[in-house]
Amino acid sequence: MTGAAERLREGLAVARGRERRLSLEVRLGFFFDDNVTIVPDLATSEPLVRGLRQRAHESTGELAGLNAGYAWLRTENWESTVGGSFFGTYNNDLPAFNIYDMVGSLGLTRKLTLGAMPAQAGLQYSFDELVLGESEFLLRNTVALSGTLVEGEHHLSQAFLRYQKKDFREPASLPSAERRSADNWAAGAVHLLRFSRDQHFLK
Repeated sequence: MTGAAERLREGLAVARGRERRLSLEVRLGFFFDDNVTIVPDLATSEPLVRGLRQRAHESTGELAGLNAGYAWLRTENWESTVGGSFFGTYNNDLPAFNIYDMVGSLGLTRKLTLGAMPAQAGLQYSFDELVLGESEFLLRNTVALSGTLVEGEHHLSQAFLRYQKKDFREPASLPSAERRSADNWAAGAVHLLRFSRDQHFLK
């Protein structure tokens, strides 16, 4: 088992060394949305709903996405990356419902061994801003700590702990019971059985 895990670790190290330090991805698209304003389905028994359905709620639009990352530090045991992404949708007929999401991230990874088993620990921070129309809608700060342990050729375990602070740009007069801003925690773990050189997984 130790020999198989060591070969796997060496293979992963070689693959990482071959990766490019800079990555860039651009996506463009076109869409049609028949309910941009999210009005209820037509119900003849509700006059208010009929009135809402008569308002403009359909639009064609364009979307664009940009994702960039750079590994500014890469050694045998350490790697650090910085990245940024943008995603936006533009509604041609209802521009007040345009959405823009901008994310910046910084990550640090440490390779190590626990006994004879290869492992990896990571720390990542990200900040993103969500804009609706021309107004700031949501700010999020996220910190995540993760760990991976390779117990053998067919076994791998992962665990994570994440904290996220959500700050919705809500009116100061909004009652506290209706506020959505919050501090959220999440934790989890998973064990994977790997087959056919990682072509198949069982969680």
